[in-house]
Amino acid sequence: MPKRKCVFTDKLKQKYPHFRKGRDDYEAECLVCKAGTFVSVAHKGASDLEYHMSSEKHKKALGGDSWSAKLTEFLGTPGTKAEDALAAADSTLPLHTIPSCNSYKSAGRTSELFRKIFPDAEIVQKFSNTRSRTEALENSVFAQHAVSIDLEEHGIPFCGVAIDDRSHRAVKMVPVLIQYYDYRNGGLKTKLLDLQETATETDVSDSLVKALKKHRLLQKCVAFAGDNCNTMFGELRQGEEARTVFAQLKKSLQRETLIGVYCPAHILHNCIHHGTDALEVDVENIILKIYQYFHIYAVRTESLQEYCEFVEVEYKRLLSHSKTRWLSLFPGITKLLQMHSALKSFFLGQSNPPAVLKSFFEHEFSELYLWHMHSLMNAFHLHIEEMERENNSLAEVMKTLDSVHTILLDRRAQNFMSLTVKGMLADKRKEGLEEGCDAFSDA
Repeated sequence: MPKRKCVFTDKLKQKYPHFRKGRDDYEAECLVCKAGTFVSVAHKGASDLEYHMSSEKHKKALGGDSWSAKLTEFLGTPGTKAEDALAAADSTLPLHTIPSCNSYKSAGRTSELFRKIFPDAEIVQKFSNTRSRTEALENSVFAQHAVSIDLEEHGIPFCGVAIDDRSHRAVKMVPVLIQYYDYRNGGLKTKLLDLQETATETDVSDSLVKALKKHRLLQKCVAFAGDNCNTMFGELRQGEEARTVFAQLKKSLQRETLIGVYCPAHILHNCIHHGTDALEVDVENIILKIYQYFHIYAVRTESLQEYCEFVEVEYKRLLSHSKTRWLSLFPGITKLLQMHSALKSFFLGQSNPPAVLKSFFEHEFSELYLWHMHSLMNAFHLHIEEMERENNSLAEVMKTLDSVHTILLDRRAQNFMSLTVKGMLADKRKEGLEEGCDAFSDA
């Protein structure tokens, strides 16, 4: 009676991960040796595999018996509970680095730190969340779900697209977002579609259309939102309108009814920015000049601190501001007023101070202008903070803008000045500066 042949079973495959099924059930292919090295298991099964593994040919290919255990551990057994737990751990860390904005390099160092802190944990010792692995998981796995937007599935008929220019060194970054209203899932939703590098108005509009097409949102887009720079919406002159992003997008979408949504915060910024051009004192330039005079010079800062002690004023770190957000001058003016007497003594006591700053502090009404601007900017600042809340509605924003408009009309009708400014004006009149006080009041 002939002997029954042995076959390469799943049990043998699990026990000997160096091998896989060969040309038929009675053979196994060695994954360590040269490709096409088949070992017959028909006669003795596992013993045939052991005999091949003990051969000089196999040992040479393996690089020594000492590598056998390490290779087994590296390959692992897919589908087991341990491998699933390891995969979950590998995915958890990259998932948490995204909202924390951690770098890929820090993720690699974190996995090394875990292995040192938890030397007895088996999963941690196999944990290999390197920089390249973290980057691959975030870009190839999580990003696909983050930008997956299917408005048809949720029954959303319309959406609006919004962009905002951001310059990173010499590169112009343009984030593309959409907003839509989903009453089934909490109301107003905002999602990031893309982050692009663009140079001109045409590039921006083309990128917007491309992003909308990619997510099948082209026919659903009914509004465009951007800041109030000329690139987005242009000036009032019709000749420049055709070159704006809004005009190019309207042309690309072939939708004349596309709604342009201006940034309400920028409206307030531009309002006070252009209004202060009528003043004699250039507050923005003064803040920048003072900040640049001190911020990298330790000797000058130490000297200013001594002046603060002399006039009994607490030293405060001087602030600059963002040129695209004019009202960021508000904290800078606050600090300047708190240290005005010390700064005035400092600059007027220098042998060769900057001419602009010397003229400013010699001006009899310089502090008056600062206090007047502080009072006016405070009203704008508080209303912009209301508009920049995370959860806000169109009705609330319109109410805020109307409130600012009402405040400005009332102040103009009443020739409003803060109590501090009125008191300082009264002191100036007593000093005989009637003409200067009248000019300040008229301005």
